[in-house]
Amino acid sequence: MKLIKDILKSNPEKTLHLYLRVSTEIQQTKGHSLETQLKEGMRVSKKFKLDYMIWDEGAKSGSKNIEDRIVFNNLMYEVRNGNVKHIFFLDVSRASRKYEYEYLLLKTCYDYSVQLYDVNQKYDLDDDAQMMMLRLQSMFVQFENKQRRMKSIIGKRDHFLRGGWRGGITPLGYDTIERKLVINKEESKWVKKMFKMYVSGKTPTDISNLFYSKGVKPRKSKSGIFNIGTIQVMLKNEIYCGVDRMCDPLDKSVIHTYKGVPQIIDRKLFNQVQKLISSRRRLMHNTGKNKKSTFPVLLRKMIFCDCCGEMWGVRISHKNSNYVYYCRNRENKWGNRTPNRTIRKCEVKRSCNIPETDRIVWDTIIELNRESNILKEKDKTKILQPINPDQSRSWKQRFNYLEKQNKLLNDKKNFIYQQFISNDIDKLMLETLNKDLNSAYTKNHQEIDELKIKMDTKQQKDGFIDWVGKRQNRIKGMVNITDTNKKVEILKEFIDKVFINHQKDTNTFIIKLRLKLPLFNDKLVWNNKRDKSKGYKIKEGSYEITKQFNWVSNRPKKKD
Repeated sequence: MKLIKDILKSNPEKTLHLYLRVSTEIQQTKGHSLETQLKEGMRVSKKFKLDYMIWDEGAKSGSKNIEDRIVFNNLMYEVRNGNVKHIFFLDVSRASRKYEYEYLLLKTCYDYSVQLYDVNQKYDLDDDAQMMMLRLQSMFVQFENKQRRMKSIIGKRDHFLRGGWRGGITPLGYDTIERKLVINKEESKWVKKMFKMYVSGKTPTDISNLFYSKGVKPRKSKSGIFNIGTIQVMLKNEIYCGVDRMCDPLDKSVIHTYKGVPQIIDRKLFNQVQKLISSRRRLMHNTGKNKKSTFPVLLRKMIFCDCCGEMWGVRISHKNSNYVYYCRNRENKWGNRTPNRTIRKCEVKRSCNIPETDRIVWDTIIELNRESNILKEKDKTKILQPINPDQSRSWKQRFNYLEKQNKLLNDKKNFIYQQFISNDIDKLMLETLNKDLNSAYTKNHQEIDELKIKMDTKQQKDGFIDWVGKRQNRIKGMVNITDTNKKVEILKEFIDKVFINHQKDTNTFIIKLRLKLPLFNDKLVWNNKRDKSKGYKIKEGSYEITKQFNWVSNRPKKKD
């Protein structure tokens, strides 16, 4: 028995692949569950005289999307390549909380003749009785998890309605005793002071400065300073006048209210503050101060200086046609209120053009999607995901039923029209009835179209599917996106941070994109170039992409 680190050096028939996973970070760091799984896996490999290879997923919830379980998907990929024939789970029935994982695991292992192991036994998936027992165990585990979650949700809601604290950070001015809010005498004085200061004309900045000077600190803050946003949220929090609210975890449209929280301020003072907040907001809106620009910006709060490490800001002036990202080093030095925070000297004196920078970053991410082999493999796996073979029949039955219903709806429309012609119903009644029928017809037709797509996809997957064409269409769709918010969402999927520096001698900006995955210049390596039927592996690339462009001035040209 020995540890195998490179799957290409393993013998599939003599290697047990140990899949390790826990549900939370706490289990990973404190519960030693991963260590326990590893020990049990090594014991099983020794029992069956097999070498072992470790597949450590770390802390990943079993209820998350299947695309997020990267190690699990890679393991299934190696199964399909014929490199894995034995897999160990601490408990096979608890390998996942979701049906999709269970189906993918059992279906893939069955198709490729893989043996499953846990601490108790070895499972033969060709044995119908053992396969049935595995499925039943998994169903009971999933049912048990759902019941446990439901009880927890209901318990939390009932606890709140009985006057218990709903959870989260305890508001300033309160303590929790036996899971209920009680007034903290010392902190409540400052809460009252905060509301009275605001009514007297003081700003949230004044309140924050006073709190800091008197040693009043937020519950969780490294700096020990109340930021302006926190002060504004506290001023609008009804809990201080005895009212707490909670969204029902089972029905998000229902808001539960509890009015028995110990009061720190009276309702009259609270209402005064709310009127002042509304009036000041209207004043700021009317005068144009602090009005958020609608100019499209993709990289807000994502750019950092590669020289000093400070976050870059956004400066927009429609009057001067000036749209730039700039290093906030000097601003931060001037306004630094955080004790012991050292701001390094910065050599970057230039600001960079927003449209040009955004264009380069967006084009780079599109190109990354075209070229990355890891992303190609992910798309391929997703598009070629197996479909339940029993599903197509129920789709067809539903399809036929909906078409029959639409035919009946058309017959009803004809009948109602005949009633109108014969003066049995008036025009208003005709329009009312037709509206309901048209609504039902449209809803059925939409579902029919969705079922057509599913059945066509099923038919393609049973034969040949042009996954490359579908992938190209997806990327083409990315190129055509114009909505800034959608672009930002896509960028955040791939980019962790963007670092910018300026080269004085060449007057160019250097942009470094720090990726969340090693996608740049990853490579596809064939196991045997002459015999490509033996499969391939993906070699990870770099986490960083570097681009550069000449400095673009936003200043208008001088008139001759």
